[in-house]
Amino acid sequence: MLVLLLLAVSFCPPSSWPLSPWFACCSSFLPALPARLVDPYLSLPVPCFPLIDSVADWLRGRGGAAMAELVGPRVYSCCHCRNHVCLHDDIISKAFQGRNGRAFLFSHAMNIAVGPKEDRQLMTGLHTVADIYCHDCREVLGWKYERAYEESQRYKEGKFIFEKAKIVKENW
Repeated sequence: MLVLLLLAVSFCPPSSWPLSPWFACCSSFLPALPARLVDPYLSLPVPCFPLIDSVADWLRGRGGAAMAELVGPRVYSCCHCRNHVCLHDDIISKAFQGRNGRAFLFSHAMNIAVGPKEDRQLMTGLHTVADIYCHDCREVLGWKYERAYEESQRYKEGKFIFEKAKIVKENW
C-alpha cells in the first residue's frame, strides 16, 4: 500500500490530489511536494496518469508529435520502418480481403495518418473509406471505414483494415 501511495504521489501534482480517490483517507500522510512536477526530458508538467487516456494523446494535446511505442504486448508494425501500428488484442476479424491478399479488421490503430475520404465499391458493398498510412514512412497500410451504406455493414464504421502483407509481428 505504501509503495502504491508513493508511486501515485510521485506521478501526480498536488493540484490533482483532490481528484484522486485515495486522497481523502491518506491526505495526512502526504509529503510536501512542489506545486508542479516537470518531466525533465519534455519540460512539460507530468499529469496524474488516471486522468489521461494515453501518453501519446496527452503529448499530442500539447503540440508534440509523439510516437507511441509499446513494449510487452504483441503488436504489429509497418513492414518497412517497424513503426508500431496496431495491437494483436484489437483484432476483430482475420477474414477480410485487401487489395493485395488477406487483411485484418482492427478496432484501433496508432501511429498512422488518415488520408482523404472517398466512396469505394468493395466486396461487401459501397463504403466511404480513407486510406491509412504509416506515420513515419507514409507507406499505405490499409484503410479506415468511415461509413457503410448497408445496415448489415455498419459494424465496420470507425474500424481499420490492415493488409497482412504490409504489417509484421513484433514481441511474439
